[in-house]
Order: sequence, then structure tokens, then C-alpha cells
Amino acid sequence: MNMKTQNFIRAIQAAPSSSEVIRLWTEAARGSDLSIQDIVEIHKACGNILVEAVHCGIEEAEEEKAN
Repeated sequence: MNMKTQNFIRAIQAAPSSSEVIRLWTEAARGSDLSIQDIVEIHKACGNILVEAVHCGIEEAEEEKAN
């Protein structure tokens, strides 16, 4: 695992909000200097965090619609 991959994993794990998790994941997935294997490693390490962030984002959007 390269240093950039490790940095993304640490950043995602330490992200203070669901929107930050999604932003970091999007940045990693779009990164042309990361291989598919790098992205898979990030997903393996942070997949549960990403799923939770997406669910939180959906709930926040639904609450905004209700108000």
C-alpha cells in the first residue's frame, strides 16, 4: 500500500462529518494517480465508514425536505 493510499485511509477514518467522508472518497476515486488496487484497499479499510456517511447524508437530505 502506498503512502497516498494510507493518507486517504487515515483522513477518511478521522473525518469529522459524513460530507467530509464522501468528499474524500470522491477525491480518492477520481485520483488518476491511484490504481484500482489502491482504491480497493481504501474501500476495504473504510467501506463501513463510507456506507454510514451515505446513510447519514440521505437522512439529512430527507430532513431538509421535510422542513
